Amino acid sequence: MSGLGFVQSRRDPCILMNQGKNLMLVLYVDDSLICAKTLRAIDKLIVSLKLKFRLREMGQPTQFLGMTVAYYQDQGVLALSQQAYIRKLSSLFSASTTVKSPTTPIIVDFYKQVDTATPVQDSAYRSLVGGLIFVAVSTRPDISFAVSLLTQAFSSPTSLHLQTAYRCLAYLVGTSSYGISLGGPISNDLVAFSDSDWANCPSTRKSMGGFIVFYGVSPVSWSSKRHTGIVALSTTEAEYIQLALTVRELLWMHPIFTELGIGNIEQSTILLGHNTPALSSCKLDTTKGRTKHMDVKVKFLGEVYRQKKFQLKYVSSQNNWADIFTKPLATVSFRRLRSAIT
Repeated sequence: MSGLGFVQSRRDPCILMNQGKNLMLVLYVDDSLICAKTLRAIDKLIVSLKLKFRLREMGQPTQFLGMTVAYYQDQGVLALSQQAYIRKLSSLFSASTTVKSPTTPIIVDFYKQVDTATPVQDSAYRSLVGGLIFVAVSTRPDISFAVSLLTQAFSSPTSLHLQTAYRCLAYLVGTSSYGISLGGPISNDLVAFSDSDWANCPSTRKSMGGFIVFYGVSPVSWSSKRHTGIVALSTTEAEYIQLALTVRELLWMHPIFTELGIGNIEQSTILLGHNTPALSSCKLDTTKGRTKHMDVKVKFLGEVYRQKKFQLKYVSSQNNWADIFTKPLATVSFRRLRSAIT
C-alpha cells in the first residue's frame, strides 16, 4: 500500500491514510472501507487496488463488522446500529422477543442485592457477556455500565449477575434500532465528560469511573470501569483518578486527529467534570497532604493542563453525561442521559 502513497496510522495499524489525496482505507482481516471526499477518488483507488489484489466491490456499505450502516446524505449523518447482531444474540440465548422489554439494562438496587445473591454455574454466562461487550463497545454506550459490572463476575457469577445479563439482552432486543450517530453539525471541538461514583463496590469499596468523548456531536470513545489497584479515600480523590484516566484517553486520541489533517485539536479539547475541589486542584496543582499515588495523578493533570493540551471546565452534576457510566439509574434519569449520548 505504500506504493499507492498510503501511510499506516501510528495509533491504529488497521487505518491507512493518503493525506495528499484525502483518502483513508480501513482494513480488518478481509473486510475494508474506503473513505474519500469524492466518489471519483474512491473509484480511482479501487481500480488501482484491483491491479494489485483480488477484491470484490460491494458499493456503499450497509453492513460492516456486525454493524448496520445507514447514511443520511441530506443531514450529513452516518448512523450505526446492530439490529441483526442483537437478533442473532437473542436467538442464540433463547431470549424472548414477546416479553415486554425492561426500560433499563440493570436494576437500580443492584448493589443492595449482590451480597445476598447465590453463586451459579452457567457455562453460557461468559459467552453471553462476551456478546454484550461487543455491542457495548461498538454502538451502545448506554449498556456500558451494566456490562462492566457483568465482566467483573466472569470467574464467579451469581444468580443476580446471570439475571442482569439476560435483562440487558432483553433491553437490547426492545431497543435494537438504537445506536450512535456520527456527523451532523460541523464542530472541531473534542469534548470529554468525566465522572466517578465513590466507593460504590460493597465488597472492595473501589470506585466506578466513566467517560465519554465527543467530536462535535458525535460520540467517538467511551468507557465504564472500576478503578483498579486504588481505593479512593474521598469523592474528590475518586474524581482525580477518573480525570487522569480521561486525560490519558484524550492524549492518546490527539495524534489520530492530527493524522486525519485536523489541526489545533489540543486547543479545542475540553474536559468537563462536576467536582469543584478536584477541578481547582488540577488547575492550581495543589496536593498538600496527599499520598504519593494521588499526588502523582494531580501533578500529571496539572502539567498537561499547563501545557494547554486541554481546557478544564465545570459542568453541573445533572448535565454530566458520564453519569450513565458510573451507577445504576432509574428510568427517567437513564433515558435522559441515553438520549444525550446516542
